[in-house]
Amino acid sequence: MLFRRNISRLTDEELLAAYKKSGNTEYFGELYNRYTPLLYGVCLKYLNGADKAQDAVMQLFENLLPKISNYEIANAATITTPTPWLDGTEQSITVESTPLGIAQS
Repeated sequence: MLFRRNISRLTDEELLAAYKKSGNTEYFGELYNRYTPLLYGVCLKYLNGADKAQDAVMQLFENLLPKISNYEIANAATITTPTPWLDGTEQSITVESTPLGIAQS
């Protein structure tokens, strides 16, 4: 439990760096827990149905996990968005998850 309490205090960049260094999925899991509600809301807005939105969020994280090792972690002072490592990913998932690749509004 001590590990869990300490991990929740880490910034996104610290979690990404720790995951890249150790490969411990607990760090990526913390990011998953932080951003699933936000991404679910975005996907739910564009997809028809809660099941599709949930599947899209799972797909997003499954696709993102192997790409994390290539992500360059910027200095936190230079980051202008709260989740630069997620920029555009929810949009691509919602487009890819709809018939003919057309997002529904």
